[in-house]
Amino acid sequence: MDNSRFHCWPSNASSTLTETLAQHGYNCKGIDVNWIKPPPKQVTQDVPFNVTYSIDLSLEFFDWAIYQLPKPLYTLLNQTMNSSQAWHHWCTTHEPTVDPTDPRIESDACVWHINIHACALGRTVPYCGPWIPPSGEIYHSFVLAGPSTRIYESTIIIPVFGVVEIIAHFKIGIEDWIHIALVSTNIQVSRKAICGDDYCDLNYENCSNCPIDCGKCPLKPIHIGLITTGCALFISLFIGFFLYFKIQEQRLLWDPSWIIDVKEVQPLRSQQSISLTSLNDLKKTSIGRQTSETNLSVATNFSNISCTQQIFCPAGYLRHTCVAIRKYKHKHFQLTRRVREQVRLVRTFNHNNVCKFMGASLFPNEVIIYMEYMPKGSLRDVLQNDKIPITWSFRFSFAIDILNGLSYIHSRHLIHGRLNSSNCVVDQRLTIKITDYGLDDLRFNHISINSYVQSVEIYKRVYYAPELISINELKLTPPIDIYSFGIILNEIATRSEPFGDDDIESIMKIGYRPEIAQMTHDVNNHNEEDFCPLPSSYTRLVKRCIMENPYDRPTCKDIEKSLKKMCPLQMSPIDLIFKKMSLYQTSLEQAVQLRTYELEQEKHKSENLLYSKSKKKKITYYEIILKFK
Repeated sequence: MDNSRFHCWPSNASSTLTETLAQHGYNCKGIDVNWIKPPPKQVTQDVPFNVTYSIDLSLEFFDWAIYQLPKPLYTLLNQTMNSSQAWHHWCTTHEPTVDPTDPRIESDACVWHINIHACALGRTVPYCGPWIPPSGEIYHSFVLAGPSTRIYESTIIIPVFGVVEIIAHFKIGIEDWIHIALVSTNIQVSRKAICGDDYCDLNYENCSNCPIDCGKCPLKPIHIGLITTGCALFISLFIGFFLYFKIQEQRLLWDPSWIIDVKEVQPLRSQQSISLTSLNDLKKTSIGRQTSETNLSVATNFSNISCTQQIFCPAGYLRHTCVAIRKYKHKHFQLTRRVREQVRLVRTFNHNNVCKFMGASLFPNEVIIYMEYMPKGSLRDVLQNDKIPITWSFRFSFAIDILNGLSYIHSRHLIHGRLNSSNCVVDQRLTIKITDYGLDDLRFNHISINSYVQSVEIYKRVYYAPELISINELKLTPPIDIYSFGIILNEIATRSEPFGDDDIESIMKIGYRPEIAQMTHDVNNHNEEDFCPLPSSYTRLVKRCIMENPYDRPTCKDIEKSLKKMCPLQMSPIDLIFKKMSLYQTSLEQAVQLRTYELEQEKHKSENLLYSKSKKKKITYYEIILKFK
């Protein structure tokens, strides 16, 4: 190196031929190059910055370039350019007439190549020179051209980071040429801020513009305050709602409004107490030729019976509401917290297929429970009344009503334990509702369920699961109610007593199960509604429900799926009645239209007959007159 500010190389300099002219014995003279605005000491990758620099070639340079170099840079053969002074004047005053990228620029400009080189320093590149390094990586600005004694400006973009050296590169000469490089101090190129490269550049990246690299921003105090306030408000509301419901629960627990003074209940004494089988005395309507018409007439008569016409159990009026009265004997009844808990639970029941608890009257030796009264009696009364033709659409509706009520009771963490067709009652809309659930301490005075089962009527024992009869102090579970529901399904299919023709000794045996209904088609009956659509599936469901092992019995959801497959079009009894009425109305209109048409035809025939007779009489009269004449 011949100096510290710039270096001169011959035209054939390369990464392998790095000797300067000074090393060859030809030290550059008359050259003055300077940084006007040198490169900054630190820049950022891919961020542009500008530098300015100047070059000035004195007369001494042209003397050196023409007379001292072994291969002159300029020739003196031209008459005009015959001295170093002439070339000096031309270099300082001549402006290039072609673009720097044009090959003719080498003879059209004094300094015909001006640009900035940037080299990433490393093991293979010790310093930056006017050539392409072995790695092939060099970054330079756009090429300029022009006279000497001028200041030039270039824009640089460095795409790498690390230690980089920058030089201002000039090419001077016409016949031959040399490289001149103005060097600068090494600069540090910082890594470019690239969001998503797992590196957080604190100068350009932060948690707000690049949370992927720098992480999420810490919450501001105002945000912390809002979140804290929101959480505190939410917790306060949660605690408030919890306390509210707890207070309401305690109020309901200790609320004495369910305790009824027996004087408030007015028994129904003037009505005649009859059973639903008295419907056998109902007269058949005149529309009794078709089965669907019979179903319609009987169902219509059945729905017209009111509470005041028929009483199926002890009933009375409580605050203008008809209630069913159930009396239970006790040795010494006490209103304990356990009793209040049972009452609180059943008071919250609200379902279309569950009878409402209306209250109770408490005495030391007796408890009277008032439940919602259903004026149509029980399902057992309906099924055993042969005068009420019940199609399978009605039967499926009854079964689904019972299942819905049972599912609701189980969802409230209560097991019925005494389910049978007698405590499945029918309301005005022919909807089945379950009654006599819960309130064990009010009903049985702390006796065990096994003792209760042994004391009930014989026919009711059929509804109890085998484990309920054989095991003492058995805890009630949902499969016990599923067994009872299976017996009711069988009873719905047979429309007879659940034990059929079996004797009392058979019923009293442990493990007794009734015979499954055999549903066969009657060849003389062509009404499809009188037959089960899928008898084998129905029978299979009944058998699953009354399995001896309680764990083999289906759940309420399983039974619901099976019933929906057997009867996909589920309609309430009232909807079925309206549907039959609509069909009957349509058939009646068609019959009227047919009769009207036949009447018109008969009328037309009569008129034609009368007309023909009158014409014949007129012709006969004229014939008599002519004969007389």
